[in-house]
Amino acid sequence: MGVRRAHDGGFTLVEVMVSLLILAIVAAGLGTLTISVARAQANARKQAVAAELASQRSDLLRGSLAVVKANTGAGAATLAATGACVPAVGLFQTVKCTRGSGTYLVSAVRGSVDGFGVYPVTVTVTWTAQAAARSIVTQTRIWAP
Repeated sequence: MGVRRAHDGGFTLVEVMVSLLILAIVAAGLGTLTISVARAQANARKQAVAAELASQRSDLLRGSLAVVKANTGAGAATLAATGACVPAVGLFQTVKCTRGSGTYLVSAVRGSVDGFGVYPVTVTVTWTAQAAARSIVTQTRIWAP
């Protein structure tokens, strides 16, 4: 019973238990890795959307004076119809945007005009990821209207 013969095939119970333990450790590691990758991918997706929203607002601000003036009243509906995330009153208001499963706050703050008739503008997009507030801040300059 305890003696192993050359013609006996198979594995002992100890060998099977050790291989199952090794398999369980590897599976737990892969599960943790999969969760980490999924979280990183979701964060990267939200950051890419936030960067796009910041770029969109900066583009609107740098656009022609006609576009900026069109962003009042009925003109805002025209811009919103293009998929732009714009406030109803003016480009320097904070607006809440929903893209996919994320909600973003997009704001633009205009600084003082310089001697060349140019305003510095800071565009900030804020969102929540993993119970923490995240943000992207971009800066641009626009001609004074």
